[in-house]
Amino acid sequence: ALAAGAVLGPVVMGGSGTATSYAGEAIDIELRGDSYVATVKDPFADHAEYTKGFKAVGLNVNLEIVPASPSRVGKIAGMSLSGRLAPNGRSIESGTAPAGCALGHDGCAMTVTVAQGWAGWASVKLGRAAKPGEGYRNWISAMDKGEMLQGYRADERTVGEVLTEVRRRGLTAVFQVITPNPDLNGYGVAPGGQTERVGNDWTVWEALSDRAGVVRLLVTREHLPKNPVYDGPRPVTSRE
Repeated sequence: ALAAGAVLGPVVMGGSGTATSYAGEAIDIELRGDSYVATVKDPFADHAEYTKGFKAVGLNVNLEIVPASPSRVGKIAGMSLSGRLAPNGRSIESGTAPAGCALGHDGCAMTVTVAQGWAGWASVKLGRAAKPGEGYRNWISAMDKGEMLQGYRADERTVGEVLTEVRRRGLTAVFQVITPNPDLNGYGVAPGGQTERVGNDWTVWEALSDRAGVVRLLVTREHLPKNPVYDGPRPVTSRE
């Protein structure tokens, strides 16, 4: 007699030595050409499930999928890594399967590609669409392309000026009072200072995407000689 049974748990495929593929409930990983391609099946799974899959194919990659602002969904929102580049000159990249598909539509999944031959350690944050009311966990300017204040420069304007534009776009703002370093190169955030009432004459140094419909304004009471967030004028980026 023959009995058909369900496969419980992940499946690791490969001959002797390092596995070349992994199939789990949260992630599938397959060696394609000179790279391992990890396809995310469940973007809300415990991140330990992703790490387990990478370890099964011999990769030390700690993947965490975090809520991100619209322009960074499906893209790497943060990465720390050690190790040399692989022979093909690459390390870790994000993408979609099928390539170029629109995330949020059926049949389109996020991917992480790790070059074969890359040997090191990596901690990777991959952006996913946020749930309603969920805060973003990627640090990105609300002035970037695809973000809520695209096309507007909020930096070095007064709070009153920026709030006028924020409200014109149907958005709301929250404030983060920053404490510049003595040389104005960098800043800190004092938790106790966040209860201070922010005036319209305060200065905005950066506007960040906080959550859907909300921007976070980094402000100081004084107008400083230079922007402490950037140690000078805020640079124009390729994402604007």
